[in-house]
Order: sequence, then structure tokens, then C-alpha cells
Amino acid sequence: MFKRGKGKYNSAYTIDNYYDWYCATVSDPLPKEVFRGVFRAYIERIMVEVIYNSFEFNIGQRMGSIRVRDKDYDIVLDENGNVDKTRLAPNWGKTLKKWKVIYKDIPPAEWKNIPNKPMIYHENDHTDQTIKQWFWDKLTCNLQNQGWYKFNATRSWDRLLASVNKESNITYYK
Repeated sequence: MFKRGKGKYNSAYTIDNYYDWYCATVSDPLPKEVFRGVFRAYIERIMVEVIYNSFEFNIGQRMGSIRVRDKDYDIVLDENGNVDKTRLAPNWGKTLKKWKVIYKDIPPAEWKNIPNKPMIYHENDHTDQTIKQWFWDKLTCNLQNQGWYKFNATRSWDRLLASVNKESNITYYK
């Protein structure tokens, strides 16, 4: 039906680059499979602490810290008193289910040609109108041109953060 496109932010460095650097700096390196396992376990432990315990991970080397923050999700009204929907995030799961019911005789490939389709938006009632988002705090960062850099968690960590906050409303820093 619909497929995701190529990623917008693709990393220039992978775990293989870190392993090559590791092999160049250590006299007796671990095998690649062991290194990958240790690296993944380390990252997983950090991310679980950040998500479940509101932990702020200090990257080190004066690179700042990574955490999850609460951002208020203000619902804004336009001049007619209606909700300004340009500021709302679409709930694509519920929207596509609704379109399947409404446009059952039209193939999904032709849905994009239909004007003014009804949309369903997230209102975040379960989190008291707050959005949980990843945040790289660069206040103590000493990196040149730091405004050009961005932290983007992988999709699996985004999904874990969303599922944890649906089950229990954890309070994070603002």
C-alpha cells in the first residue's frame, strides 16, 4: 500500500567504522561479533535508562547530554474559533482505517487524487497534551558549528518511547 521512503538523516558512521577504529587502537581486539554485541548492549542499557527512568546521558568530551523532554502540545484556535489543524500531528493509523471504510471502492493508489479527505489528528489526551521527544542538550557542548548537528534516535527507540508513554505517563524534564 504505502511504503516509507529513504531516510532523511542517514549516518555517515556505522558500527563497522567504530570497529575499524577500535582495531587500529587496540593491540588485541575482540572479534567483530563480540564487539557488536557489547556495543549494542551498551546502547540498549543507556536508552532504556533514558526512557524508563528519565536519565540524562552525558555524552562526555563536552559534547552535551541526551534525554527525553516533555514539550507542551498547545491546541491553537484560528480566527473563526476552529482548531488550527496545521499544528496537529496526523494519526495515520486511524486515518487510513477511516479512508478504507469511506473509499472502499477506490484503490489506495488513487486516494492521493481525492481533495479534502477527512483526517484524524493526535490530541495526546493520555499525556495531558504533552509530547515526549528526544533532546540533545548542547548547553555545555564545545563542538564547533553545533547547530548543524542533530540527534535522531532510531525508529525502534521512538516506538519504545511511544509505547512506554501510552502505558504509563512518565514525567520528563521540560
